[in-house]
Amino acid sequence: MFKKWGLLATSAVMAFALAGCGGKSGSESGGGSASSPASSASSSAPASDAGSGETVTLKFLNISEYLDSAEFKAFLERFEAKYPNIKVDPISVPHEQYINKRNIMLASGEQVDLLWGNGVEQFDAINKGFLMPLDDAAKEAGIDMSKDFGDFKPDKDGKYYRFPIQQNNWMLYYNKKAFDDAGVPYPDPKVPMTWDEMADVAQKITNTSGKDKVYGMFYNNWGMYFYGYGSQLNNGKFYTDDGKANINAPEFKRSLEWMNDVMNVKKAAMPIAEFIQNNTDFLSYWNGGYGMVVGAQWYAQLAATKKDKFPRDWKAGIAPMPVPKEMAGKHMNWSSIDSLA
Repeated sequence: MFKKWGLLATSAVMAFALAGCGGKSGSESGGGSASSPASSASSSAPASDAGSGETVTLKFLNISEYLDSAEFKAFLERFEAKYPNIKVDPISVPHEQYINKRNIMLASGEQVDLLWGNGVEQFDAINKGFLMPLDDAAKEAGIDMSKDFGDFKPDKDGKYYRFPIQQNNWMLYYNKKAFDDAGVPYPDPKVPMTWDEMADVAQKITNTSGKDKVYGMFYNNWGMYFYGYGSQLNNGKFYTDDGKANINAPEFKRSLEWMNDVMNVKKAAMPIAEFIQNNTDFLSYWNGGYGMVVGAQWYAQLAATKKDKFPRDWKAGIAPMPVPKEMAGKHMNWSSIDSLA
């Protein structure tokens, strides 16, 4: 599926973005409203001229952790060599600043042709009126949104506003040196720990009295680290039947209680105030000061592009993602889809 998505994404990048690039440059192209900044172009050629000698420029807003990587730069070279009349203008923003930057740019009417996001971020952009529906462009390009990307559902009002480029699958990364120093056995490579077992192991690994502080667990200050445990218990039911936030669900309460226990009782994770005050980088796990972290496959991929910032002299291992005790011995994964819109 990944290979198929990659091929379709290349076609979709051209077809969807160019379909939204029908205006001419200059004053005419600036006529898009703040509610639909993707609807006009930074190009001088209409979509139908994409195969002609005229150059079309696509502004592509994404996080710097992707755009600044050697992999993306190599991809961009291949793409522009294959399509010499399509120029990509990458707008690179650090991950922690990305949503604010996106909102400011698009709310002010600045033109962007493509923007990256995970599911929550893209739905937020849809609700803010930032994105154009892709249905007509997909039809013109001969792409069936309901079949060509797998079992991909419409986003809102029966329309598609994004197309998938990567499915994220989560796992447990662990620092073998931190386990060795604490004399703790490595996690089983096939049988997932329960969250309670992970908390106990994190406490055993933690050593904050030495010169080099080690916490047993690293987390990012993102929602899934606080509610993810609960989502495994109630199958991700984030909303009540009447459409309100399901914050009173006992499963989510239990999830927060677990995080509080790890952070404030067992003191096996950095306190949230310290995390925020230090402006902690979301890739900081790779500096070696932590025993475990739950992360998707991109977590290692992006760290590999920043070896100068996070040099690593320790070996990492991977194990299945932890599960609630009711699911002991079974596997369950957080899975999400990154998309372009």
